[in-house]
Amino acid sequence: MSANDAPSSRTGADLLERSTFFAGLPAEARGALAARSRRAEFPEGAVIVREGDEGDRYFIIASGEVDVWAAKEPNGALSVPSDGAMTWSPDPRRFTLLSRLGQGDGFGEMALLLGGPRRATVRAATSVVVYTVDGATFLQAVAEHRGLALAVEEEMALRASANFLGRSSPFANLPAETLRWLALRVQAVLYE
Repeated sequence: MSANDAPSSRTGADLLERSTFFAGLPAEARGALAARSRRAEFPEGAVIVREGDEGDRYFIIASGEVDVWAAKEPNGALSVPSDGAMTWSPDPRRFTLLSRLGQGDGFGEMALLLGGPRRATVRAATSVVVYTVDGATFLQAVAEHRGLALAVEEEMALRASANFLGRSSPFANLPAETLRWLALRVQAVLYE
């Protein structure tokens, strides 16, 4: 977290109201989440979360854009600097750009809901302001509100599919927008 970490303001509540995930929550539940959120700022190029680290919070982008990167090789993310540390420029030969997220988008749900380490590195593509919700609060909101749980599960499935496609040949070099478009159209088929 950056040095500009501070309690949330009305902006956090407004952001939750406009968020795809949280807009359907009752105003009282959104208000409780906003009261427990924290504001943080990251300069362009800063690593916000690192693949392989423990997931402990959910992030909602208030302004700016972030890129989501995954290492092409196991343990490849170990060369990424720690969260919030110095800037990082990913090598496209070693990392795949999975998506670009902007205002109102969120990230961090997969590590919280599935457990285990983070599955991607999120880097500030521009200067970014985010609001974070600690893992326990996020998980409680998901458990108490079925609509939120369904929206998060749907997004997780889409991101998992895009991540898989981004790491798999012949799709590894496709732009992030194309991976998401393709992920919406692929269908899993099971064979015995």
